[in-house]
Amino acid sequence: MNQLTNKPLIMSLIKRSKSFTILLFSILVLCNFANSQDVNDKSLKELQILADSLFFYNIDNTQASAIYQKLAETYDSLQSWNQFLRSKSMMACAQTHLGHVDRAIDIAEEVINQARLLNQPFNVNLAYAYYAKYYSEHRKKWNRQTLIDNLYSTLDQTTKIPGSSRQQPNAFIYYRLGLAYQNQEDLYLANKYYEKAIEADQDKLLRYQILKRMVYSLTFAHRYEEAAEKADELLSITIQIGPESRQHADALIATAHNKQSMGLLREGLNLHKKGLDIYSSILESSESDLLMTQMDHGYFYLFSGDYDVAANIIQTAVDGIRKYHGENLYWISGMNNLAAINRMQGNLNQALVIQREVIKKAPYTTDLVPSQIAEFHDTMGHIYFELGQNDSALYHYNIALAKWENTLGADDYEYAQTLNKVSRLKIAQGQYKEGIELSLKVRDIVKRISQDNWRMLLSYYSPLSYGYYLDGQMEKAKEVFSEDNAFYIDYIRKYFSSMTEHQRKKFYETFEQYISGYLTIGSQLASGDSEYLDELLHFQQQTKGILLNSELAVKQKIKSLGDTAIFNLYNNVNQLKTDIGNYSKLSDTELDNLHISLDSLKDLLSNKEEYLMLATNIYGDKPDLKSQQEISVMVKRKEAVLELIKIPIFDFSRMKSSDSTIYAGILMFRKPDKNQLIIINDGNQVDKIVNTIYQNSQKYQLKESMSYETMWRPFENELEKTKRIFISNDGAYHKINLQTLMNPDGTYLMDRFQFINVPSVNSIEDYRQTISLRKLNGRSNEIVVIGNPIFNFQMDSTGTRGSQYSNLPGTEEEVKSIVGLFRTRSGYNANSLTQEQASELNLKQIKSPLILHIATHGYFDVNSAKKDPLLGSGLLLNGAGDSFNSSIEKWTELDDDGILTSYEAQALNLDDTELVILSACETGLGTIENGQGVYGLQRSFKKAGAHFMIMSLWKVNDQVTQELMTAFYDNWINGESLREAFQNAQDEIKEKYKHPFYWGAFVLI
Repeated sequence: MNQLTNKPLIMSLIKRSKSFTILLFSILVLCNFANSQDVNDKSLKELQILADSLFFYNIDNTQASAIYQKLAETYDSLQSWNQFLRSKSMMACAQTHLGHVDRAIDIAEEVINQARLLNQPFNVNLAYAYYAKYYSEHRKKWNRQTLIDNLYSTLDQTTKIPGSSRQQPNAFIYYRLGLAYQNQEDLYLANKYYEKAIEADQDKLLRYQILKRMVYSLTFAHRYEEAAEKADELLSITIQIGPESRQHADALIATAHNKQSMGLLREGLNLHKKGLDIYSSILESSESDLLMTQMDHGYFYLFSGDYDVAANIIQTAVDGIRKYHGENLYWISGMNNLAAINRMQGNLNQALVIQREVIKKAPYTTDLVPSQIAEFHDTMGHIYFELGQNDSALYHYNIALAKWENTLGADDYEYAQTLNKVSRLKIAQGQYKEGIELSLKVRDIVKRISQDNWRMLLSYYSPLSYGYYLDGQMEKAKEVFSEDNAFYIDYIRKYFSSMTEHQRKKFYETFEQYISGYLTIGSQLASGDSEYLDELLHFQQQTKGILLNSELAVKQKIKSLGDTAIFNLYNNVNQLKTDIGNYSKLSDTELDNLHISLDSLKDLLSNKEEYLMLATNIYGDKPDLKSQQEISVMVKRKEAVLELIKIPIFDFSRMKSSDSTIYAGILMFRKPDKNQLIIINDGNQVDKIVNTIYQNSQKYQLKESMSYETMWRPFENELEKTKRIFISNDGAYHKINLQTLMNPDGTYLMDRFQFINVPSVNSIEDYRQTISLRKLNGRSNEIVVIGNPIFNFQMDSTGTRGSQYSNLPGTEEEVKSIVGLFRTRSGYNANSLTQEQASELNLKQIKSPLILHIATHGYFDVNSAKKDPLLGSGLLLNGAGDSFNSSIEKWTELDDDGILTSYEAQALNLDDTELVILSACETGLGTIENGQGVYGLQRSFKKAGAHFMIMSLWKVNDQVTQELMTAFYDNWINGESLREAFQNAQDEIKEKYKHPFYWGAFVLI
């Protein structure tokens, strides 16, 4: 470990660096002793250490210069020429860093001439003077090559004396040469001279500066492990300076970039946030270093796919730079990134406007390097590509490629990024062979840079598999897809173990285009190919529902650890989610009045979740994948399994998902040779029919068979002898009860099939138990039944749960009937909560009953769901009407406002609850996301711990629902299995009320 020279003195400097007037006075008083006989070597040495600390740690160059001047005067009077030349040379360096270039040049030339008069023209301390002279001249003319040439000339002068090449002053020249080459993006020479600087840095004055630069240069050169070692060494030095020092902030930020480049996005973001927090505490809001660090912080969110957060952070920083410092290098770089973010968000015209300004002003921006101009043209090329203007896109891509090649070379990562985009463009234009050739070249380049994670170096997925497929080279397409799929799935799983819930969702969204492309091609490749059908099935098993499954797995892991502190933190996180859910109900004005910041609460939630993630590592093991053969073993006679996949069709001419969709169904039987893939080519028509014809047929109790013809006929043709179907839904199929589809002959699918909804084909055995499950096994024997809340809404005469919003007297009878049934059976403790007791607060205080039954209004609001899918649905309980009608000043008990949102429901304590029944309207609805299911009450109660659920898909009749639920419990208590009891209850209702509006609203999941 590197030890700091005179650490106590440096620590004192850091702590006092904001009030240096007193410190400077004391220094000058000390220096006044220079002419007296009391001055000794020790005091002068301490003053030199003080000045060096101020200079080399970038604390205060003004006071460093003043001390060096006093030291030079003292050593001149003492005729100590070596120290005189050093002190005066350092004074010139301090003036250079203050921007006083003419003064620096004068002092440097003066000391060089004095050295000649003293017959010391090759004194190694002149390295500082030469640097001050040449760097000041560079700042006046901004000619990097001239600066490099002059630094070499300096070495010619200061290394003539044997052994001087490894002396401290020359470390400064080597360091500056490394920095000059890094600015020219010659990373090989940069790192070479940084290493020489370390060798010569005998006093370790420059170690902090050198290591900080090396972390970046090695990272940019993709020498990640070496960079990580330097980062560790850097952190060990700066923590000695002070955990709240600017130097430590710089070390944290440099390390963050190394982590991010290694693919450790979350770890990088956390480190960068710590560094930014230190900067914010010690720098003024207008200082360019703080503004640049804020903008840099936005990039970490950009890499994680959180575009809105990234855009807000970068826009704020860019505005600050322009306000305080003008349209400089940093401003134009930020504008380029804002254009890129707008493109990612689909704001192509706004992106084009921004980037045209960037391209226009770039040639007149001081200190831009060619690689930055290449980046600007790369951004412009991609904007034009997404606008469909391929000629303009290729024009800018070619400019970028030329500049990348001239500066970084054709084997560099940045060159490969742009070349990858050109290969995508060529394939999009139908020039498949040229696109394939370019894509292969891209892969060769990035594989040389990073053997393991080379795919993640590409900002856009390699189109090689697309090219092979479109060119008719099917076997090569399959081979590439198999390799890419294995990598991406493994990569997603590894990342999820260290991400919060929100971050997992955002990160997964960055893979959606790849998933669309794969499923579009994979569904075609798997038709008639049993082997590749397994590949498609495995991909679906690993991605379908991965967000919910990951959340449930984290929860299960936390419970299994048996760590009280971690479990308490988990409970604290749940309470915070409840608070956020409560406050999300309020308007911005109401939040301001309460001095509540939702963003701050969400940041706090994110921080707490990070600690939980560190304890889980749930994705260390490989997933349990089942082949068609293995699934067929689980299938019995007259059974089938149907895995549904909604596929957004990938538009290869634009290299992104289109608005068109298809539905694919993997149909599996006891005999694997019967397995097949069935495609419904017009997925948009399926969605349209569900949202119009099907829903209206239930709402207005109409008869129609078009839903059957569109959504089920393609499958039924293959199900002649099948009686039971395990089905994993996707897309619009989540919004229907297949039992209610009517054949042209007037019969319903309920008369032909028993449908068992499963979240995944891997869950067949778990859900099979509902066929024979006659008694629930939980830690509790408690049955909680909630119903007939007092809403205080105006009464609606329809008697439908979900009308806006009637009282539900039928639910009082429902509650009494259910509680009465259970009380006739020993072994159960049945309790009811009705009227005023049917409150949100009482529901939140319930702890894992065996069964939770809630009979009330449910709601689904599309507009609220746009803000957050889990805010768009929920349950209404006691006092909900008062909450709607009152201002926040009158209604401050948000934990008991009568509105339980799905967001709040996910924090309920239902870890050992076997069955939840939501005997209310539309409780099964929510925002549907392809492959990830329904975001609503269903998802939230599952996250809360419910094993099985019964929910509704549309507004239900109060009286009929009461009859259905009473019949279900009566059947079950009298010995029927869970599923048999539910299905027989539906049959009983069907006998009395023929239309599925009455008997088909509820589903068991």
